[in-house]
Amino acid sequence: MNGPRNVLIFKCVVDTKNGAAIDRLIALIPDPAELRPLVRTRFTKTIYDHKTKRDYWIAGDGNRLVCLMITGIGLEEVPQIRALLEVADERPLNLEEIASLAAQVTGGMAHLI
Repeated sequence: MNGPRNVLIFKCVVDTKNGAAIDRLIALIPDPAELRPLVRTRFTKTIYDHKTKRDYWIAGDGNRLVCLMITGIGLEEVPQIRALLEVADERPLNLEEIASLAAQVTGGMAHLI
């Protein structure tokens, strides 16, 4: 993607016992059938949607499902932003850091929602 642009980062947390909320969340993510068996397990997954230019970071601990949706990033920018996931095992994931890095990578502003 060319030129500076703004990025939106959405965070959603749902209880794995809330089937309706899980259905609504998973319906937004590409290849939802791939995620369904993972919902009540401990996992992390990233999925990039080429059509919408959105990157999804999904994680579960068996009780909660957390999804970050980062909008407005190109495929070539995804590895730079995902690099934060590699250190997530070493320390808690910081949304402010993700927003700051997304802004640096895209040359625009990043907004947490």
